[in-house]
Amino acid sequence: MKKIADRHDDGDACKIVSGGSDSVAHFNCDSSGSVSGAPVMAQVDNTVAAIHSVAQGNSGPSAAYVYNQIKSTMPWTNNPSFAVVGEGKLSVANRSQTLSVPAEPVVMRSNADVKLAALYNNRLKHFGSYSLFEARLRATGGSIESVNVRMQLRTPCGLTDLNASQTCGTAGTRQLEMNVLPQDNALLTSPAYSGWMTLRVTDRQNNQLVSNLVMPYNFTNYDPFTSPFTPGTQVTTVNMTGQHLETPRVTHKSNFGFVAVHPGQGPLATTTATSGESTTIQVPLKNAKGEVKLVNLSALRKFGCTSGSGIMNSVAGCGSTPASAYLDLRFWYGNNPGLPAGRYTGMLPLIEKGDGVEQAMLVNIDINI
Repeated sequence: MKKIADRHDDGDACKIVSGGSDSVAHFNCDSSGSVSGAPVMAQVDNTVAAIHSVAQGNSGPSAAYVYNQIKSTMPWTNNPSFAVVGEGKLSVANRSQTLSVPAEPVVMRSNADVKLAALYNNRLKHFGSYSLFEARLRATGGSIESVNVRMQLRTPCGLTDLNASQTCGTAGTRQLEMNVLPQDNALLTSPAYSGWMTLRVTDRQNNQLVSNLVMPYNFTNYDPFTSPFTPGTQVTTVNMTGQHLETPRVTHKSNFGFVAVHPGQGPLATTTATSGESTTIQVPLKNAKGEVKLVNLSALRKFGCTSGSGIMNSVAGCGSTPASAYLDLRFWYGNNPGLPAGRYTGMLPLIEKGDGVEQAMLVNIDINI
């Protein structure tokens, strides 16, 4: 439980007390171990006076001392022209996505017409039906690179760009939709990117601030409709043409489980757990219009030595002798609420993995729901 100390034992407000120095502040609030790093704040204006570091004696580096030690790394902090007054109304939405697979929409805090602007100049360009946000993200190797994120504002009247070039006027949910498309990003080379995006949301009619939207953002760069296996790799290929598939029964030199190749689709490592519950796999599939939808499939690893089953990445068996196993894949309507009926196609790359075992498997999916 988090606690805040604001009173001394005599009932008065805590104070900075004598005995400190230019670099260390002493205070008379109660404290305990394991809270080092907590800010010591003035109750009048919430400014930070010190950083707590010593429970016995209640002391820590003064804020002035800390600032003097780090100010050389922030050369603009003493330039009033760069000062920004906080506006409040902060909203945070964590988002992760894969190439060509839409992120989960972000619902706006307004049911009226809004427009969205970047907090940094020249990051956002509008094209009538969509906008492109230039996200500056950290690549796997540590470099900072640009990723163009296509953004649209969905209103009760349809889709528009973030400048709300097509006003709606009908009250209802407004939500931000995002995708990263190959045609907007010709130079992506890293397998993954991370960072954040910031947008200012205002009411289109009165120009009042609705929220300052901060989105911690992770992007995984792979084409979900291209096999990840290099030429020459031995791949077991199976086809899922209905709502249920059992892969071929296989015996390897050790017990094995099934793991996903791509982050976010399913488990990436094996386990010895023996739970009978199924694993949910998220697979990007295209409908007849070419739209990409995330479809949830249920996966069970079934043992050949008994009638038992377990989570897909389990390597549990029936003793020391390796047993055959196979993967049971199913589509359930209950796991896909709101998914429109129709034909869906795509692929699911997997690895049969165990002690000394690593066999590629590619499930080609072509199902009608």
